[in-house]
Amino acid sequence: MRSGKLKIVVLAVLGGIAFAGAFLVSRHFGTAPAQASAQVPPPSGAAAPVPVSPLFDAATLTEQRALQSLIRDVRAKLRGCEKRETAIGEEERRLTIARQDIEKQAQELEKLRVELATNTSQLKQAHDELQRSRVAIRQEEQTNLKRAAAIYDKMASDAAGRIFESMCKDNREADAVKILHYMTERAVAKVLAAVTDEALAAQLSAQMKRIHVEE
Repeated sequence: MRSGKLKIVVLAVLGGIAFAGAFLVSRHFGTAPAQASAQVPPPSGAAAPVPVSPLFDAATLTEQRALQSLIRDVRAKLRGCEKRETAIGEEERRLTIARQDIEKQAQELEKLRVELATNTSQLKQAHDELQRSRVAIRQEEQTNLKRAAAIYDKMASDAAGRIFESMCKDNREADAVKILHYMTERAVAKVLAAVTDEALAAQLSAQMKRIHVEE
């Protein structure tokens, strides 16, 4: 759009210059016959003077040189404007590419942010679930639990198994797991083997891995 307007202006300037040149030429050609008719005819027998065209006088040559210089200046300015327009177009192209790259990077960052938020939420849920399923042993109950564990270590595995089953039915599964934590590994193996409900035995074994002893 800018290039079209610029060329129209330049063409208008060149047209004006051409018009001025034509006017100068026509002016000089138009005055030539009048000047010739005004001259006194040469005497008889004398050699006729060679007419000198006014187009070649000093003033006309100066005007022509000035006109040519002006045309050269206009053409040079036109070339300069075209170069600047080309440079501006190239800069706009680079800016467009840079803006597209920035928009693409922003989209990728937003995608990463969403993924990170999702992963953080999942980790929090897993942590909360672990906290809920964890069996905590407080300091003040550790002495009694150790004493009870010592008793169950000496008890017959069948009897101990029935007691633990009864504790789980009474919603005291956490207490059973805490006692098993302080029993010897050999006694725990025998008690769990004596539990008739295999699913319950597996659940007790899994809960023992979630024991957390407060310091």
